[in-house]
Amino acid sequence: MPRIAAPTLHEHRERMLNALIDAAAAILRSGEALTAGGVTGAVGISRNSLYRYVDSVDDLKVLVLNQHLPRWTGAVADALAAEDSPRDQVVAYVRTNLELGGPGGEAWLMRMADGIAAQARRELAGMHEELARMLSSAVAATGSPQPALLDLIVTGIVQAGFARFVAGDDPAEVIDGCVRAAGGVLDAQAGR
Repeated sequence: MPRIAAPTLHEHRERMLNALIDAAAAILRSGEALTAGGVTGAVGISRNSLYRYVDSVDDLKVLVLNQHLPRWTGAVADALAAEDSPRDQVVAYVRTNLELGGPGGEAWLMRMADGIAAQARRELAGMHEELARMLSSAVAATGSPQPALLDLIVTGIVQAGFARFVAGDDPAEVIDGCVRAAGGVLDAQAGR
């Protein structure tokens, strides 16, 4: 019988799973490829033992995302709640997503999400839907005559910012440019 490092088997499994998730996050944050051997080596268990806790490395990636992405959506929600006007909420949406997704932020989560299997990707759709609902609600509150178009434009600005990070542009300049672009589009929609 294997030795457990907790008062109960349930607590042991929970602690081990959390250790595996933390090790996987550290590996992914560093930019290294996530492998079963890398994770189990970091935790100090045999490679075969990993599969007592997860079915695959992709499953482990999803667990990492599920642990970290709620912080992202929470930060965006907090940023929107801190603003008084719908215009400022949309601008805060752009700024916060880019600050989180830029170098030094949580960009590693985006890189990892791009590399997971289709089944695992479907499990993450809820987070993206939550962010989209936040943006759509703020856009609708601006009174824009074309809220669906404005929603797509703002989403495009955020995606363009992420693309410029990948291209190596200065993060502060990218964020500033995207925030100004979003503000300009919002002002144009409002006839300012």
